[in-house]
Amino acid sequence: MQGKPVGNMPYTRCSAAGAPAEYIRAETPKQGGMTGAHPFATGGGLAPDGGGGVWCAAPRSARVALLRAGTVDTIAQTTVDIPNVIVGSDERAAEIARVEKVIAKYTSDNFDKSKTLSTKPGIAALHTDNDGRLWVQRAKKFNRNSTTFDLFDARGRHLARIALPVKQSTAMPVRARGNPLWLAVLDDDDVKTIVQFRIGN
Repeated sequence: MQGKPVGNMPYTRCSAAGAPAEYIRAETPKQGGMTGAHPFATGGGLAPDGGGGVWCAAPRSARVALLRAGTVDTIAQTTVDIPNVIVGSDERAAEIARVEKVIAKYTSDNFDKSKTLSTKPGIAALHTDNDGRLWVQRAKKFNRNSTTFDLFDARGRHLARIALPVKQSTAMPVRARGNPLWLAVLDDDDVKTIVQFRIGN
């Protein structure tokens, strides 16, 4: 809490189970460039539990492990599999077109669309809340403005699956305590609004 180091998090243990992410590099000499992940190459994540542990999942993992910070000890694991998701031809084409639009601004790039995978990680992001629960955000469904979470207790036991008819970015935080849940919801123009939901039984 005072900013002093208490240990190291062996992130490679979380990432070793998945193939290394492919990265795209595009640039215009002397003018700048960009680097971004290849479509469908990222997933999983890290989420400290606030009690000396870190929930982590490799990009292609089906479950999330709780590791003791500073060690490689697994002290808990989620109890429900979240499998990878098959990518349809329309979704694959849309992602390739999105990347090609971005890199068209530069004079050179290393993008190879043949490396675009036919599946994407089922686990899109991890979040923990004020009650020590783990929120596993599932991969977004193509052309659907919806968000699905699997909720686990502090020991990894599955509590609920929560589906909401809103778009929530995996980069935006999830905040919850008891039944109230706060999300940064995106509209069709990706404008953010903070919305409170109440978790039902």
